[in-house]
Amino acid sequence: MLFRSPTQGSNNTNIATAAYADTIGAGIMGANMIINGAMQIDQRNSGSSVVLAATGYVIDRWKLSISQASKITAGKNYGSLSAPPVGVSGNYLGFKVTTAYTIGASDYFIIGQNIEGNFAATARFGTANASAVALSFYVYCSSTGTFAGYVYNSALNRSYTFTYTISSANTWEKKTITIPGDTSGTWLTTTGIGISCSFGLGVGSTSSGTAGSWQAGNLFSVNWL
Repeated sequence: MLFRSPTQGSNNTNIATAAYADTIGAGIMGANMIINGAMQIDQRNSGSSVVLAATGYVIDRWKLSISQASKITAGKNYGSLSAPPVGVSGNYLGFKVTTAYTIGASDYFIIGQNIEGNFAATARFGTANASAVALSFYVYCSSTGTFAGYVYNSALNRSYTFTYTISSANTWEKKTITIPGDTSGTWLTTTGIGISCSFGLGVGSTSSGTAGSWQAGNLFSVNWL
């Protein structure tokens, strides 16, 4: 599931974003690492939308990390959007700006999932045999343009930021991103966090970098300006 990371300094008031996370797997036959990507399980809020005052989970496995309180409303099937395409789950995770806000340099609004090292081990990140992973998802947004997401390790010192394009507003589109394996850094293969996958709803310049390559550090988005 991937989301808009608006141009720094933007003040979006009617962005309606939603997504259905399909798979993230290593290699051509790699097993899916994502849990609750179909957005079916919501034991935390029982289908009710929430306006978080601090970083927390929106639905099971999906955490919204924020630098500013109460700026985003989110929830399972929030927004009464058209159902995702036939053949995938009828559920989605929806977001909308609650309070207009100009993104500051150090601000971040990101949604993501931590993948246990035992599941992420098949990617063999941090070794000479690191495998590429493929991230597949559906996205629906009221705005077209370039969007961003990233994957990173538990030590927060290795990250890969990628972009994708939404061509048609208010339309479900499927995207597939191939992320090359990282032969550097420490990637846990235990019950700790192996790989984290997150997507920017709005990220300032302090945590933005260059898309399309592995970088040292924890960079949430890309430099738009």
